[in-house]
Amino acid sequence: YPLAILYLGDAYREGCDALPQDKAKAFELYTHAHELGAGAGTYYVGRSYLEGCGVPVDTAQAIPYLRQAAEMGVGNAAYRLAEMYNYGQGGMPMDGDTALRYYLMGHQNGSGDASCFIGRQLLREESYETAVQYLSVAAQRGSVDGLVYLGICLQNGLGVDADPETGCDLFRTAISRE
Repeated sequence: YPLAILYLGDAYREGCDALPQDKAKAFELYTHAHELGAGAGTYYVGRSYLEGCGVPVDTAQAIPYLRQAAEMGVGNAAYRLAEMYNYGQGGMPMDGDTALRYYLMGHQNGSGDASCFIGRQLLREESYETAVQYLSVAAQRGSVDGLVYLGICLQNGLGVDADPETGCDLFRTAISRE
């Protein structure tokens, strides 16, 4: 059962009361979930290569896994690729068009961070109403940054009627999640 394999992998990755930290075991479990066809497993293998979890850091090894996971509908994989293209990380060329494609893919596939990034860009472009829509989605998906930027919109009446009290509530929620 791939989901159970991934949770067990996370337990080994972080260590817990029941299991000692063992990043090599975590990588082994993520690889097994990938081999079973789980998109999240594919993403976790790629992420492991980016972060050096049970394997040496190797961006070149990570990229194909991240791309495959993004194509399988894993929003966080698309978001990671978007960031790499947007900022030229990990030897990737800076390519705004490709980054935008991956940010949109990440948003469509559930990444709160991707939704937040798009919302922030729309704020910069003063497309406030559309920005609020993306930031609301980001906040609903658990993005702390999404909560903060949505709070800013509410504080200042950007794209919505000003509601400083609700804006402050969002700031408090964001603080409690950090």
